[in-house]
Amino acid sequence: RRTKNSRKAEQSHSSYYRQWSPPRPNKRANRTQTPPPPKTNFEINVAKETFKFNAAHFVAYRGFRERLHGHNYQVAVRLLGSRTISHDGYLLDFGDLKKVVKAVCRELNEFFLCPVLSDVMQISVLKGSSEEEGGSKLAHDTVKLVCEDGATFLFPLTDCAMLPIVHATTEELAVYLWGKILTRLEVSYLLKRGIHTMEITCAEAPGQDALFRMEIPTEVGGGGEGVVHVG
Repeated sequence: RRTKNSRKAEQSHSSYYRQWSPPRPNKRANRTQTPPPPKTNFEINVAKETFKFNAAHFVAYRGFRERLHGHNYQVAVRLLGSRTISHDGYLLDFGDLKKVVKAVCRELNEFFLCPVLSDVMQISVLKGSSEEEGGSKLAHDTVKLVCEDGATFLFPLTDCAMLPIVHATTEELAVYLWGKILTRLEVSYLLKRGIHTMEITCAEAPGQDALFRMEIPTEVGGGGEGVVHVG
């Protein structure tokens, strides 16, 4: 028969054991956790033979100027979207994209690419019938470029694409094209379809291209169509 003292001792021992016993294994921790779903995204790439323009240019920077020459440029577009596509089954209709890119390329085709923001060329537009040095008169509005080395070029204004770039390089052309194409496609429409990034490739020759990629801004600031400020 247990005495009152023995019962108290057992209770005290039991209490001590409950306080200091090792923790029981967590059965839930040993269960196999369900892996998260794989991350998937939709994107489209469009590079058509009709995405092209032929243009003249030269690159000039401090202490250097290329000779005037031309290229047969090719353009490609890549749009990156979310994990879902729209109710019509498209990320974006190829036809809508092709219409915009071909129109932008036509605006540059068979023009001189004039970088109006150049920091080494003096660029001015001379009005038709104005008198040039030497007494000759200009029949049409003319773009005059005076380079750092003293070379002077005169182009009919109607033969020039006056671009808001510093250098007529494929890199800066890719940025310009990004802004032009984005504006024509409409930012709000692209965002509504889950498209968050656009990538432009501009090639001046086979195997010789520049790529520009940037997220589509949720708010578009001023600066005009085709103007992109890259920080």
